[in-house]
Amino acid sequence: MTFEPRVLRSRPARTEKLFHRDGSLLRTTARVVEVQDNFVVLDRSIFYAESGGQEYDTGHIDGIAVVDVQDQGGRLLNCRGTRVAIPPIKIDTVIVHQLAAPPPFEPGQQVELGVDQARRSNLTRSHSAAHFLFHAARTMLGTAEDPLYLKGCHITENACRFDFFGVFSAEQAAEVEARANELMAQGGPIAMIPSEVSDEVFYWVWNDVVIPCGGTHVDDAASLPKLKISRSKKGAQLTRFKASFPDL
Repeated sequence: MTFEPRVLRSRPARTEKLFHRDGSLLRTTARVVEVQDNFVVLDRSIFYAESGGQEYDTGHIDGIAVVDVQDQGGRLLNCRGTRVAIPPIKIDTVIVHQLAAPPPFEPGQQVELGVDQARRSNLTRSHSAAHFLFHAARTMLGTAEDPLYLKGCHITENACRFDFFGVFSAEQAAEVEARANELMAQGGPIAMIPSEVSDEVFYWVWNDVVIPCGGTHVDDAASLPKLKISRSKKGAQLTRFKASFPDL
């Protein structure tokens, strides 16, 4: 993405992120703030911008395909959560939508937004399953004295992966897989609870498991399919767990 935010003539303080208020909202309208080549900034958006490992939404704006969505700008929030620790997170960002072709939009114009429902649903499923994988790995492979540290993660429509610091065996990966599947099979509601520090920071809550997250998620763990975890080494002290959904 080659969008240059410094040339915005009327840069908004932030884009209102409607997916935080209602993850099921897939159609709405918004007003154009700025257009630059194939890039569009709106006053509000239902498109999830790539963040937290979760890939971006696709869809259309006034019939023109949206092919990429990214956060830009914003400020880094360092804070303490009352439920669990919250890592540093960018908030008050501007969402930049990349379209398949230069649009004929003008600032102030109202446009119609539509998110690709199938892709959003798949990403939502993968992200929710990823939290169960992460929780199982953290509780089984880490300790209070030596917690499990994460280098990075990636959440796609059909898989999710975590890169953990440490050396873990195939047997340990199989144990994490079994535990994650056991937890998901228990079912139960998943809630996204707003934090006390920002309207862009949320707690993902299932039973007594609490994880800071601003992604999109299913409403009940019972809807999640079984995971199959593969393990690979990504360095002397780095192990990747990649989960796919073989029954889909």
